[in-house]
Amino acid sequence: MTQQYQVAKNKLFKYNAIIIMEKLKDKQYVQAMERFFGNVPGIDGTRYHPWCHSESHYANERIPLTIDISTYKRLTVLNKLDIQLYHEISDCFEDEGVVDNIPSWDSTRFERNETIQLNHTQVTFPCCYKLPIEFKRRFNNSMESTKSAEDEEEEVPSPVCKPHFQLALPNGNWSSTTKFKRLYFYHSRKAGGTNLKRYLQKIAAHHGLQFKAEEFTVAEEPGSKQDTFYVTHMREPVSRSISHFKCK
Repeated sequence: MTQQYQVAKNKLFKYNAIIIMEKLKDKQYVQAMERFFGNVPGIDGTRYHPWCHSESHYANERIPLTIDISTYKRLTVLNKLDIQLYHEISDCFEDEGVVDNIPSWDSTRFERNETIQLNHTQVTFPCCYKLPIEFKRRFNNSMESTKSAEDEEEEVPSPVCKPHFQLALPNGNWSSTTKFKRLYFYHSRKAGGTNLKRYLQKIAAHHGLQFKAEEFTVAEEPGSKQDTFYVTHMREPVSRSISHFKCK
């Protein structure tokens, strides 16, 4: 298990940027990350429906999920290593001035493709998934029937607090000369990735970069593509587990 933990940590530390979803409530962090991505607004903007769509939200609003203390403790035990990794990577925010030191977009590190370049204001997405009326009817009918029935390695700066424009090389070194042509986003399930993916699509279009996002597969090894800028995100593990349950 220790070896698996180290493998996961090493892979995460090869990313150029890891966005912590809980921090998007912090306006200072939002401003810093938007500056990092070239002053393109909206990293905490429009909320798009997740993969589970509106049916789960409709049901959860009417039967709110209540997590008792014993369940929360059990989830904490089951997510022990994930929680440890989450804190090891993100606790750097406790240091004073960390957010202020997040760098601005460095255009010299990117090779823009003008044939695919599009101003971020021109990139739009469908607004909402519409909840089928038939689902509401079936759900409400089922609720009525239920009621009646019941009555040790060298320390590498965390890409969370120190996102950067260097490229991880296969030999363990870093390159500050290779120009990026592609933005890659690994979408971690139930961690706010749908909204973030849309935002990064706008970033890629705005800067004339190719864009690729992956979700239901093994993540591309950071540094395996020598022209790629790697981004992912993290969410507090117990909250993420509860979100998985809500979406079933």
